Amino acid sequence: SEFGVDAQDCAIIATSTTFRSTYHDLFGTWCLDENHFDNHVDYEIEYELDAFHKDAYEHYCNVLEAHGIQHNKAKPKFIRALYSGQ
Repeated sequence: SEFGVDAQDCAIIATSTTFRSTYHDLFGTWCLDENHFDNHVDYEIEYELDAFHKDAYEHYCNVLEAHGIQHNKAKPKFIRALYSGQ
């Protein structure tokens, strides 16, 4: 192949499926992801800004606080998928 890898030599080591709900507000789009991995399910909130705005971060923090959600930096989805079986 173009990259020197034959598909027959590859193996599936993890899978994931994501169900996403979105809500658009003043600064951008809130995305709530429900991620199904091989051995667990997790949830992730993302806030995708339409453009930079100086008040967007404070707005983000206020919305999380209003809903009792603590901000935690998530590991990348592919890492969470790889460790799902452990």
